[in-house]
Amino acid sequence: MRLKKPWLIAACMLLVLIVITSTVTAASVSGISRTSGEQGKTYTNVYVYGSGFVPGTQVALMRTGAAVYATSEVLVSSSIIRCTLTIPASQATGLYGVVVQVPGQTTWNGKANAFTVTPAPIAPVVTGISPNKKERGSTFTAVITGKNFKAGSKVALEVTGGTPVYYGTSVTTLSSTQIRCTFTLPSNAPLGYYNVYVQDPVFKGNTNGWVYGRNLFQVIDAVAPVVTGISPTSHVRGSTFTATVYGKNFRPGSEVALEKYGGAAVYYATGETWLSANAIRFTITVPSNAPLGYYSVYVKDPVFKGGTNGWVYGREIFRVDP
Repeated sequence: MRLKKPWLIAACMLLVLIVITSTVTAASVSGISRTSGEQGKTYTNVYVYGSGFVPGTQVALMRTGAAVYATSEVLVSSSIIRCTLTIPASQATGLYGVVVQVPGQTTWNGKANAFTVTPAPIAPVVTGISPNKKERGSTFTAVITGKNFKAGSKVALEVTGGTPVYYGTSVTTLSSTQIRCTFTLPSNAPLGYYNVYVQDPVFKGNTNGWVYGRNLFQVIDAVAPVVTGISPTSHVRGSTFTATVYGKNFRPGSEVALEKYGGAAVYYATGETWLSANAIRFTITVPSNAPLGYYSVYVKDPVFKGGTNGWVYGREIFRVDP
């Protein structure tokens, strides 16, 4: 059969071509709600802005030789698409264009250099602490060593095997290899080895960013105080006076007493003032009927629990006179 009116057929074909061409228009990108992302991270609810978006429009990050294809694209409007970006851990870092492709297109259109893939944070490594042992009941400054430390880090000591945990204060990152901090160990801190923890403000691997060096610190028992002398070395009975006991390893909160040899009499001091690890000033009253002779000078440490319930003494170094 011969076709009639070939001009009509040609006109119809032209009309179809015009319709198809008008429905496959290039979309454009003007921006993106998130302009950077780390290797190995997934970002949801990322918004791409532009024009000419239609159902089925795809989103991607592209640069020469590398691409990241979005998933879960949702057309919010002809100018907004919501999507999810998953950046592989091995993705090349640097600038990427944000591009879109509408159904029927074979090319991608978008905005160049609109997104940056950044390196994943490197985990800190804890290798040591100085000092590496301290008495319970003490407050001290320490320096933690390692690598990849960042400003804003947190630190802690955790007894090996579980609780308790003691957090550092006044934490200062001195460099990528050193952190200075202050720890306070209570008088009942468990003895033994502790792990030294550092929490990175950026790295979120492991346990919420905490990494540790195992068994790097040791809590030891308090060193016993030693009483070596007293000033004055004698006083009359029936008087109240101020004296200073001397020795070493004294701690704030210590108590002082005089005891007649054999336990015939004990007189407790008041107003004890810790002057240093070597001296404690106190006030004591010796009654008028106090036995005459030599007395031992006792100091009770608030942390050390040896001796007699923490009491240690210098034997018969004080004398009560008539």
